[in-house]
Amino acid sequence: MRKAFHTIKVPFSSFFSLIMLFFPLISCSICYAESIDQVTNPKTANNTWVSDMADVIDDETEGQLNSLINSLEQSTSAEIAVVTVQTVADSTPKQFATDLFNLWKIGKKEKDNGALVLLVMDERRVEVETGYGVEGVLPDGKVGQILREQMVPRFKEGDFGK
Repeated sequence: MRKAFHTIKVPFSSFFSLIMLFFPLISCSICYAESIDQVTNPKTANNTWVSDMADVIDDETEGQLNSLINSLEQSTSAEIAVVTVQTVADSTPKQFATDLFNLWKIGKKEKDNGALVLLVMDERRVEVETGYGVEGVLPDGKVGQILREQMVPRFKEGDFGK
């Protein structure tokens, strides 16, 4: 016994419209994923320290952060980069932070005195990567304390810039 197959004829324009309707849903996770090569290096782009790819820091606060980090660099030569991304592609937030820190070479070469603060919004993660030159000032315990007492409470309030 043969099975009967039914064919439904759909005009091409309708088919195309249907594909275009669902394309954003299919590609949504791709459009927000960043690789380290896609993150704008603020130092080389415009001589600043904040790269707000996730667009969660208002302009005034971003200006204040850049000003504070400039002052810190002038007085100590230490460098801090602040980066926000919606999500990371093919990586963990920790590995992404390490790779970005190494790619950008944050801190002075002879002092290795840089730090990177990375916010990954969809995973609700903050990672801090430090060079060996700042470990005396920012040991892991101190970084954890700053995260617990200062950053996480503000993040819970939706204030990612403070």
